[in-house]
Amino acid sequence: MKHLFVVLMVLGSTVGAFAMGDDSLHKAISTLPDTMKVQVLYKESYKRVTTESETSLRLANEAYALSLKIHYPRGAANSQFYIGAVYQGRADYKTALVHVLNAARIHDSLHRPKNLAIDYDDIGLIFENMRDYASAMNYFRKGLSLAILTHYEAEECHIYSNMGRSFDLSGHYDSAFYYRSKAKELGEKMGDQNAVNQALAEMGILSVKQGRQQEGLDYYLKALPYFEKVHDTVPWGMLYQNISGVYLSMKKYAESKKYAMLGMQLLKNNKEPDVNLRFYEALYSAEKLQGNYKEALAWHEKMTALNDSIYSASSSKQVAELATKYETAKKEEQINLQNLEISRRGILIYAGFGFALLILVGTGIGYVNYRKTQRLSVRLAEQRNALEDLNKLKDKLFSIISHDLRSPLNNTHAMLELLQRGEISEDKMKRFTQTLSDTLQDNIQLLDNLLNWAASQLKGAQINKREINVRELIEENLASIQSTAERKNIALVEQASEDAMVYADLSMARVVMRNLLSNALKFTPEGGKITVQAMTTGNEVTIVVADTGVGMENAMKNSVFSGSPNESTPGTKNEKGFGIGLNLCKEFVEKNDGRIYVESQLGQGSRFSFTLPMVA
Repeated sequence: MKHLFVVLMVLGSTVGAFAMGDDSLHKAISTLPDTMKVQVLYKESYKRVTTESETSLRLANEAYALSLKIHYPRGAANSQFYIGAVYQGRADYKTALVHVLNAARIHDSLHRPKNLAIDYDDIGLIFENMRDYASAMNYFRKGLSLAILTHYEAEECHIYSNMGRSFDLSGHYDSAFYYRSKAKELGEKMGDQNAVNQALAEMGILSVKQGRQQEGLDYYLKALPYFEKVHDTVPWGMLYQNISGVYLSMKKYAESKKYAMLGMQLLKNNKEPDVNLRFYEALYSAEKLQGNYKEALAWHEKMTALNDSIYSASSSKQVAELATKYETAKKEEQINLQNLEISRRGILIYAGFGFALLILVGTGIGYVNYRKTQRLSVRLAEQRNALEDLNKLKDKLFSIISHDLRSPLNNTHAMLELLQRGEISEDKMKRFTQTLSDTLQDNIQLLDNLLNWAASQLKGAQINKREINVRELIEENLASIQSTAERKNIALVEQASEDAMVYADLSMARVVMRNLLSNALKFTPEGGKITVQAMTTGNEVTIVVADTGVGMENAMKNSVFSGSPNESTPGTKNEKGFGIGLNLCKEFVEKNDGRIYVESQLGQGSRFSFTLPMVA
């Protein structure tokens, strides 16, 4: 009990402690048991996710490191979750996914279903932000099952709401409406007015989207009392705006104007001018449609003035930036003039000494010019060779673009024309939509490889080495291909130790993993398997991507790392294989002091392996 009281005191005082710096926080928790230190650190991290991103990440990482040191898995799981929250705030969703998946794995091993429900909910949100709605829904359903099983009604309600939003974003309005209504029912059961009013408002929006204006209006009006009770002016004012818009579409102009005026009054202190602009537009439209042209003109003038104000504010900001740049340049010029004056005076002072040295300098000019001419000749030869290399690179790039990129783009264009003319059935349209999505994904990967390869050839890829957790690297990239693997019914198997750490450039390592996994997917038929292993040997880690695919003949196996782009090879479902991908892998692995090689037999799959040095 004594420790619990101390923790509560610390949690209440750490905001003030942080105003004095990190040292004050660490001093405040120095006498606590290690497990409580971890809890304070990750809770303080969460408070700062949106306001102090760097501090939040540092505290969560510190909590995670301490959890590992004292063998406190619950603390490690929660710390990983909050690290993921920071990366979500930064819109770095792939990194966030790795950390929240780690949190889920640990919570699962600890048999903590409520925590796991929250983890799955968060993973669903990450996939939603990545616009992978199928994966998002998969994790939402997992979280929902656990929330229902453990009678965790607050999380169940939250997941219903999130599922509704995901279905809304993906255009499935009926399903979205169903889950919003479930959130409303559960919110009413729990007495959670915030959940109820949010659900009602969203149900109104969904009804209006589907053309059911009166039904949408009814939901808006039901939500209104809840908004009035909580006095949250921004959503309250936006609800007035929605109500005004529905009345306008129903040609009930008096009601439309009433709610527009109420919303404008409510949000009069709002600092976003666009909000009032939308109210002006509604009032202008209502008066115009009623034939009240004088009043319509007045609102139009206000609308124009506000538009001008917004434009003027933007222009003033640009002018201020230009003025700042001008003043800076002016001061730099004054400094330069002062330096020139100092230099001129110095020249006069030292002119006498300079004249005495003139003859001596003159004798060396001939020799200096001779050496300068020699250096210039060498530089010209180097530049000529560089230009020749650039021309060769240009020819290679144009060849790849014309062959590998133009053909799939032409196919995409042809499919879109068929869709627009309605020359295909609904079933075929669904298949073509999936094919179109896959084709565009292939084009994106090709462009990504082209840019990486061209950059490395033109100026040399910059290396920024750091410590990398191999298992996190593998899980991150496996997660990115999960949905594609499911469509081809390909099993993904991961075999990597938790503590394998390498020292390499993270971006380059990701490119290598992405290309090897992408190739394995392309050349493995349905029902196959892809296995990723990581093994420690001596002072390096070997990462293996093995598939049960079509394999390669010896001639092809010997040419995949030839150092120049090869001809593209279609996959098992005519997916594009890119000749530059494996050469890019070879270059990036070797830049990180590793090796890459392949073992393959025709009809028996392939096994690509690469090594990276372990952390010293």
